[in-house]
Order: sequence, then C-alpha cells, then structure tokens
Amino acid sequence: MAVVSWNQFLLYPAGTPTDRLNFRANLKVPRGWRYGSALPIATESGDSIQFQPSSLTTLIDSPVLSAAHFRTIDLSPAGTPKHYLHLVSDCDAALEIPPAEVEHCKKLVKETRAFFGARHY
Repeated sequence: MAVVSWNQFLLYPAGTPTDRLNFRANLKVPRGWRYGSALPIATESGDSIQFQPSSLTTLIDSPVLSAAHFRTIDLSPAGTPKHYLHLVSDCDAALEIPPAEVEHCKKLVKETRAFFGARHY
C-alpha cells in the first residue's frame, strides 16, 4: 500500500502563489497495483500514469492511494461531480464493506449539498 502526498516529493519557487504554479505529475506504480486520486488522468500506459496539468494547490490537495488490493465504490452513480470511495487493504477479503455502509456513504454525499448549500470543490 502507498499514499503519495505530492508535497513530500517536489520543490517549487518561493514567493510564487501556489495557484499560479502548474505541474504535470507522473507516477509509476508497481505492476498489478491499482490507484485512486482526485487528479484527472491524461494518459495511462502499463504501470505509468500521467495526470492532467494542475495548479500546485490542486496537486498537493490530491494525494494518490495505491495498492495491490484496491477497490473503488462509486458513491454518486447518477450525480456530478463524481464521488468515489477508494479502499485498500492487505487482502481482497478485507475490501468487503456491508451494503448498508455503502448506502450511508452515498447518503453523506447527498447531505453535503443540503447542509452546506453548495459543494466547495
């Protein structure tokens, strides 16, 4: 399992607002591993991922979760923006989640708009 926190792997010029700095992040994961991130993907080739360009602010706010045992659950099948729950574990059996828990997570996504009046992302 791995969590890539981009701010641990980059240098950038001091004094420049992070929203003005653009990066095109690339990542290579071990063979057979899957991953999840809020960063939009530009291209995938084998175990290499090239993400679409983003501001440094967005990059740092979008870690990558990766593992050999990985599962993604769509929490908003009919909605936009898309919401996903990414799960990782040491074995596939540990990725199982009761359907009622998935429904709780889907409900939470719906309730954020009602509670905040908007989605702040």
